[in-house]
Parts: sequence; structure tokens; C-alpha cells
Amino acid sequence: MHRIAVPAKGDYIHGSFIRPPGANGSFRVHDPGDLDHLVGTFPYTEGSVDSAVGYARAALPAWRELSLEDRVHHLESVADQLLQVTDQLAARVTTEVGKPRWESRMEVLATVRQCEILFREGPALLAPRQIESIGGCSRRRALGVVAAIAPAPLPVFVPVGYVLSALLAGNTVVFNPSSRTPATGQLLADVFDRSSLPRGAFNMIQGPGDPIGEGLAGHPDVDAVVVAGHRRTAHQIVAQAGDHVRKRIISQTGGKGTAVVLDDCNLERAAYEVVTGAFLTAGQRFNSTARVVVEDAVYDRFRSQLLGLTAALRIGHGFDDDVFMGPVLTGALRTEVLERVTEMAGKGAGVPLAGAALEGPKPGHYLAPTVLEYDNGNGNGAVPEEVPGPVLALERSTSRDGTWEAADRATYGLCAAVFTSSRDNFEEAKRRIHVGTLNWNRATVVASGRLPISSWGRAGKGSEGNIYLLRALSHPMSALARPDFPFDPTRLMPGVVWPEGD
Repeated sequence: MHRIAVPAKGDYIHGSFIRPPGANGSFRVHDPGDLDHLVGTFPYTEGSVDSAVGYARAALPAWRELSLEDRVHHLESVADQLLQVTDQLAARVTTEVGKPRWESRMEVLATVRQCEILFREGPALLAPRQIESIGGCSRRRALGVVAAIAPAPLPVFVPVGYVLSALLAGNTVVFNPSSRTPATGQLLADVFDRSSLPRGAFNMIQGPGDPIGEGLAGHPDVDAVVVAGHRRTAHQIVAQAGDHVRKRIISQTGGKGTAVVLDDCNLERAAYEVVTGAFLTAGQRFNSTARVVVEDAVYDRFRSQLLGLTAALRIGHGFDDDVFMGPVLTGALRTEVLERVTEMAGKGAGVPLAGAALEGPKPGHYLAPTVLEYDNGNGNGAVPEEVPGPVLALERSTSRDGTWEAADRATYGLCAAVFTSSRDNFEEAKRRIHVGTLNWNRATVVASGRLPISSWGRAGKGSEGNIYLLRALSHPMSALARPDFPFDPTRLMPGVVWPEGD
């Protein structure tokens, strides 16, 4: 029933799907939870980069000069179309990413809500400012052509946020979906095609990071690059854009998060939030929980609940009922996770729950969750490595200061969660833990589109996320306009003298 082959339509350029002749290559995509299901074969060509960028550049002047109200009107039609294909889009995501159908649908609906926030609150971030007393004003101008390069684990939420933010700010866009999710990217292009956007404002080209993503990022007529995904891939793409001095580069490469469990918390809630935060989307989200630091007084009880919940998680094909977790994206990732866990165990980590490659209901990249165990040495122990998959490090802390110190030693500083019944403890956490997002009694994967997402460490560069991306995708221009300002030629700055005879 769900083994539907998706015919490739080609690239979406200047308002039409085009299958350009002379493809440089193609890539085959299989359902990671059912490897017998070939989702489709998608060709790509390097020539599409020039074509898409050229049409985006041609469409820029007219789109940029539209009023904010008119741009919102066009973009609302995109959100309307997105809502109409919710189930179809969720099915594509499940087929290509492997996440359960309920989670894929949740992603699409969260994207629609994010659109509503963007259209309601975004214009205020772009609105001009007037200061009558000095004849001054400032306004935000579009950067130009924006390349939006998307990740696989969230193939709807992240790219739609990037694309609509760029368009609302007055830019035109060339979108490159992940080569793991080309069918989802193609359906998103269908959504934009059925909207009222003018031709060329949005374009989509298929192909892997090398050569398409890198070629797009390095194109001299691309003014900004916004990219999310695995750190290695994102860094390679950013490196291609780095030679262009004026090009704005925004990367969001995640880094996972840390949870803190204090001795006064609701242990059942903490265990549930930590487990779901660690293993939702098979631990592949940029803000998945990688570590949990637990105070000694509640450590044993928390550990027992954590291990019990984790061991009981239902793993299966995304279209099966009552499944919490599907496979990881690729066989290479599954192998990497298992190798990293073996390496960490060899360096002294305990392994109270050992993940392993699983035989799923269908042949796929199924992997049981792993829980590793560390003694953090009263806050001075080595920070466990973050693994891009369903792996959680459990750490015992023997003092409150040690707890804060351990939590604050995360490499990437993206997000954290603290579980406590005390507001004073939460306020202390805000002072002691340097992260971009800190949640109280909620998992690290919980976020609001109305608040910025940023990193205190190495997780990305160049911008805050969510609606605050609008500021990074626009440029402020200030002006002082007082043509009637009086001029008195007898009152000059010291050292300025009118030539005699004038």
C-alpha cells in the first residue's frame, strides 16, 4: 500500500518543472525502513545551478519592491497549500526519513503553525523605523538571492522556515533539498507551484551536496547561504561560500543538548521527557538530548525508570501503528553509531543498555537505543562524545556545583533542559548553564517559533533561528534626510577657512 514509486519531475525553475538534458548523475532513494521499496531515482545536473540562480536574480527586483503586506499575501497562499497536502507530505517524510507517520504529520502541522507566527509577527521585525526629530530613518533591505540547503531529519519544517523567511524579507530563493529526501523536496516545490508566488521567486534544484549544494553556495550571484545538516556536510558547503567576501553565511549544524535532573523533580516526568528528547527521530534531531546529568540522591531511581522506558520503546516501520521510533537514515550511519558506542565503551563508559542493529518488520536500518553510563567526577569528568543517533549518556553528579559544572561543559552550547520543582533552581540554571535555549521540565527538543534559537558554542554560526532569521536575511540601511537643515557659513569647524575673495 505504501510502496509507491515517486516519478522524478526534475528541477523547479522559473515556475516550471524541468528535466534538463545531459544529467551529470542520478541518485536512488530507498525507504530506510523498507529497503525493498525504491522511492525513486532522481537525476541532477550542475547546469541547473546557473539556470536557477539566473532566474532568481531576474525575479529579484519586482519581488523586492513589493510591500510587506503584498509579500505576506503571496506567502499565505503557500501555507494554505501546505495545509491541503498535510497527509501526502507526511507520507513522503515517513517514506524517506523513516520516522513514524504520527511524527511526520506533527512536523507538517508544526510547519503550518510556524508559518502563521512568521506572517503575524515577522513584519514587525522588518518594519522601517522613523525618528522625526533628527530626520532619520532605517529600513531593512533584502540581501538578494538566497541559497537554502536543507537537512534530512526535518525535511519540511527547516526548509520551509528558511525559504519563507528569505522570501518575506524580500529575497528570492534557490532551494536544494537533502539528497536523502528529494521526493519530499519535490512535493514542497509542488506546494509553491500552486501558490500565487510570481515566477522565479522560488526555485528548487535536486542533487547532492557535492556538486550541487557546494556549487550553489559558491555561485558568485548567490548573496546568502543558509544551510542546516550534519556538521561535516555543512562545513564543506560553507567552505565553498567562504571565498566570497560579501556573501552572508548562516549555518545551523546542531550539536544536541544536555538534560539536568535535580533531586526535587518529578522523576516520572523527567524520565519521560529525557527519553523522548533523546530518541525521537531516532536521536537524529539537531536538538536531541545527548546527555543527562543526575544528582546522586535520585540517581538510582531515575536510572531505573530511564532504562525501563528506553528498553520498552516500540521500534518499527513508520507506517505501522503504535511505533515510537523508526530506523536511522542510512546503513552507514547505523554502522557509525555502533562503532562509536564500542569505542566509548572501550574508553571506560558503562553500557547498561546496549543498542544493536535490529531485524525490523521489513529490511531496514533499524537500531535499538543505547544508554551509556559515566561518573562525571563531581563535574570534572570528560564530556561524553555526542553521537548522531539514538545514544544517551547518563552521568551521576555528587554535588549541586558539580551538576552545574558538568552541564555547562557541553561543546556546542545549543540547548539544555533542567528538571526541578523549584523556580530558584531554574533561575540558578539560567545563570550557570551557557546555552541558547534552556527548558524547564520540558525536553530539549521542545521549542517555540516565537523565540530565537541560537548557540553559545560551536553549533552553527551567523544567525539566530526561527522568526529572528529574518534579520540575518535582510540588511539594515539608515538614512539622515534633512534637506532643509539650516546652514550658517559663519559658523565653521575649527581649521576650516573660506578662501579670500569668495
